[in-house]
Amino acid sequence: MNNFECLWERIDNWVAVDDPYDCHVPLSREQEKLYFVQQGTRGPVKIGISKEPEERIKVLQTGNPKKLRLIWTINPKSKNVENTLHRVFLDERLEGEWFLPSEMLARLILETIEHSFDGCWFESNELIFNRNDISGVIT
Repeated sequence: MNNFECLWERIDNWVAVDDPYDCHVPLSREQEKLYFVQQGTRGPVKIGISKEPEERIKVLQTGNPKKLRLIWTINPKSKNVENTLHRVFLDERLEGEWFLPSEMLARLILETIEHSFDGCWFESNELIFNRNDISGVIT
């Protein structure tokens, strides 16, 4: 199995084991959440912001012939995180907020999941992200 498949399989394992609506991060009802939703298991990934991602996905599902799955949600400190990620993944953009399920996007999602537990992601208004090193440094 290649690296790309291994990364997406790790994401599949997170989603399969855990209730995707209970993403291990205390989510404020009033605050907008950054979310990752995917069409199937290897389809395009939407990076979005919503106060109610579960409801947003229901609306998206209505117009989508393939099953959508919520991969992860997190409370960002700034809506700018969404715009920054859209710029970072500009080369993978398909349409609007939908992106190819690239290896780098899989690494970002896994890092977001893993760092959600120690609270070091999205701590401030600025995300510094190096496309060559997916480590995701937050300042």
